Amino acid sequence: PPENQKGYAGVSRYIEDTVDRDPRMKLLDFGKNIGCFAAINEGFKIARGQYLCKLDNDTIVSPKWSSKMIHALEKIPELAYLSSYLDKDMQNWVRERKKINGVEIETLPHSMVTMSCCIFPRKSWENLGPWPEEIIKRVYGKGEGYMFNKVRRQELLIAHYPSVVCSHRARSKNSNA
Repeated sequence: PPENQKGYAGVSRYIEDTVDRDPRMKLLDFGKNIGCFAAINEGFKIARGQYLCKLDNDTIVSPKWSSKMIHALEKIPELAYLSSYLDKDMQNWVRERKKINGVEIETLPHSMVTMSCCIFPRKSWENLGPWPEEIIKRVYGKGEGYMFNKVRRQELLIAHYPSVVCSHRARSKNSNA
């Protein structure tokens, strides 16, 4: 938000004043910062759609990203969730590209998939979620690793989707803020 709208109240006013919301959208106002994963748990509880999206506030998505990701999830039903392709130069993990049902995805066999922009099929979230109290007590962090390990224990598939590239506003090659 602009400089003159700092703090919680300023952000709340900024959202109300500037975001054209679809009537199906509901803005949840907890009155304070309850933490990333606690807020997602609450949002996913009231969501009514077939797909549930976690999108960080500093993530810049590409055009038509959600429909592309949903299409991939429909083609690969064994995916527990699908994440956008993010900051490859900054995250130099070992990656494996593969095609399943004509859709190219990238898996990370020994590390987690980032969740800055990811979509869960509702049935998958009902099986995996919500994040537990020990995760949501933190303002941020540990949620991705928790979910990665839970998915791996259940022998499900998670992946990055190279066809949907996004980036962080706060990150560059010189900064990892």
